[in-house]
Amino acid sequence: MLLVVNLAVIKLIFQSKNKRITLMKKLLFLLAGLMLFVVSSTKAQMQIPKPHLQVSVVSSMMNSWSVALNWPDVYAAIYTLPDHYNVYKKKGAIADSGKFEMIWITREGKFMDHNVSLGKSYSYYIEANYRNQPEVFSDTVQVLVIEANDIIAKVNGVVVDESTLIPLKRAKIEFLPVSFMAGPPSWAITDSIGSFNLKLRPGDYFIFTGAEGYVPEFYDNAQTMQQAAKVTLKSGDLLTFNFGLKQLLLPDVFSVTGTVKDASGNAQKALVTAVITNRRPNHMPDPRGHSFIVRTDESGNFKLFARENDTLVLFVDPTNHALQRQFYNNKTTFETADRIVVTQDITGIDITLASKAVYDNSISGTITDSATSSPLKAIVYAYKKKSNMHQGSRSFVLSDSLTGSYSLANLEPGTYYLVAASRGYRPTFFNYDGTQTLNWRNADSIIVTENGKISDINFALRKINAAGNAIVYGNILDANGNNVEGAVASLLNDNGEVVNATISDLDGSFIMEGLSSGSYQLSSSVVDYNSAEASNVTVETTNNYVNVDLVLTEDALTSVETSTNNIVTNYALSQNYPNPFNPSTSISYQLPTSGLVTIKVYNVIGKEIATLVNEYQQSGSYSKEFSANGLTSGVYFYTIKSGNFTATKKMIFLK
Repeated sequence: MLLVVNLAVIKLIFQSKNKRITLMKKLLFLLAGLMLFVVSSTKAQMQIPKPHLQVSVVSSMMNSWSVALNWPDVYAAIYTLPDHYNVYKKKGAIADSGKFEMIWITREGKFMDHNVSLGKSYSYYIEANYRNQPEVFSDTVQVLVIEANDIIAKVNGVVVDESTLIPLKRAKIEFLPVSFMAGPPSWAITDSIGSFNLKLRPGDYFIFTGAEGYVPEFYDNAQTMQQAAKVTLKSGDLLTFNFGLKQLLLPDVFSVTGTVKDASGNAQKALVTAVITNRRPNHMPDPRGHSFIVRTDESGNFKLFARENDTLVLFVDPTNHALQRQFYNNKTTFETADRIVVTQDITGIDITLASKAVYDNSISGTITDSATSSPLKAIVYAYKKKSNMHQGSRSFVLSDSLTGSYSLANLEPGTYYLVAASRGYRPTFFNYDGTQTLNWRNADSIIVTENGKISDINFALRKINAAGNAIVYGNILDANGNNVEGAVASLLNDNGEVVNATISDLDGSFIMEGLSSGSYQLSSSVVDYNSAEASNVTVETTNNYVNVDLVLTEDALTSVETSTNNIVTNYALSQNYPNPFNPSTSISYQLPTSGLVTIKVYNVIGKEIATLVNEYQQSGSYSKEFSANGLTSGVYFYTIKSGNFTATKKMIFLK
């Protein structure tokens, strides 16, 4: 085909002497195009090599084993790397009957399968997935899990009472791998003479020992993993580790009792949350917890227990939505709440709840596991954006553990953002299309009216795969140093992937567990605040408890709003004042009826710059402050929409 085209072109060249040069140029372009076609065809036919899968048994851990799978990216310099790999497994040899099932998705060229048994055969293959190419499959390989003494280390020892040297029965010894790829922790329980035996894969470990009624410790006589001595086990090792534990002197425990009633003296059902402020995780997380919840009985009575010298803050959330949530002694914030110091049994902690306006509205839905659709016990926060001179409010409710259903009722009308969280799962703000997000600015708002009932606000939460022994903890604060409750805190790895996330407690504290070594970015998001971030949060084998506090700043573009209750008969949007302005200006408007209001700012080419208002508002006169910090000098427009009313004004920003 190429020869025919060349002859045809050459014939044309000799037909016209005057056009020879022009035709020669055409010939060159044609030949170049044909060469590109040939190269492209050759490249398209070139097959991407399949992954080279290698498997091996990597040693025992108690009575369980693991299979290591590796498929190095040896062609990375020549071919585009896959978007991700799927790992497939079948029980039995390749020739055996049975079905392959996908067990893992990863972007790395390795995987550790801990779900295997001694004496069994398994078969594996890898599927490499490319964005613009068909899938590529590795050869199928099989492995027989057998014990080999030269690839394991053996340890033994005894655990005794440090003072009496009496052997401790049923003490727990746990070997915690420094590296996640070494597998999960290995543990043993001592027998009647306090002895234990373990088989472990070679590697570096921390050793933890504990027994009921005794102070737990890490090897060697360390109270935390940070202080612990690292132990290295080699193939064929036979080592002995003996431990002596101190008896635990338990502090005295006292009761705190009281009642919850309304202003008329009627008993109320409520959840009473006790936050133990002297055991908050501001220095080191307390594995015993720093807050707990009790319920009142039919008579409004509650009873809780605390240790001697504990300092408590009590928060009451009534079942009756016509009553206000509040801290003990009619306080409204954690910072101003009364502290109760427990030195003996305390009675008379009586709480009288004030009434609030009643609205016949609600938001309801379900919380489920995204993979199994199983119902989850979770907490749902509803954040109301600022409006009408009031601070944004936060309401929360617990979902039913059997059905996953929840309902928030008697909400003050306005614009809300919802977020759901469950232990072991990644929290997310709500989006109607199901998209998960940890940033409230990427979430859908929900408009709540005085009598609107909104249903099917459903959440499907993704499970967090804990892969290590480290902890990141701290507090989330505002610019004034006040604790921020219900803020979403998330931890991202170097690839920008979320590895853990949680929600701050009543006292602004958060804790994320099960982290492996690495460098992370910690961020936090909550409605009406700008996101806060902390980069280079480093978790190492010798730095397993990392404390980081985040400070949130108020959203500058929507920080100030005022309103009056004057009778308004028509819509109006006033000219901003001052104008020109630097850096802030005030925008006034009035509403004759209640309804959804939006005010947005645009630049001269029509690009949206900021949303000043996007919420349900009562009738009245309003003034909204707009700050142009971070913007360039020039002309901007602001537009209001409410019902059938629309108006636009021009303003000038001069630095």
